Amino acid sequence: MSPSPGPLPRKIENRREKTTSAQLIFRLGAVPTVQRRLVDGRYDCVVVGAGVRLPPRQLVLFEAVINAIHRAAPQTAIAFNTRPEDTGAAAARWI
Repeated sequence: MSPSPGPLPRKIENRREKTTSAQLIFRLGAVPTVQRRLVDGRYDCVVVGAGVRLPPRQLVLFEAVINAIHRAAPQTAIAFNTRPEDTGAAAARWI
């Protein structure tokens, strides 16, 4: 079971917009899934978790995910969390 992304900051709750959470098992094969999800919708912010961003062995995957976000949704802000519980706060910094 995954940890909860935590409560959304009031800044996000007040927008009365839908939030979508997708926890993917990241490997290079998951990058097209990221692109499809972004092309199929409009997102104000995408939060990339520390599990993709921090482990040195994930560097190539991290680069691929960031580039996929940039290509599929160039207008979308990108934020980074430090743990699942601060995902809402990470997004709130950029929207």
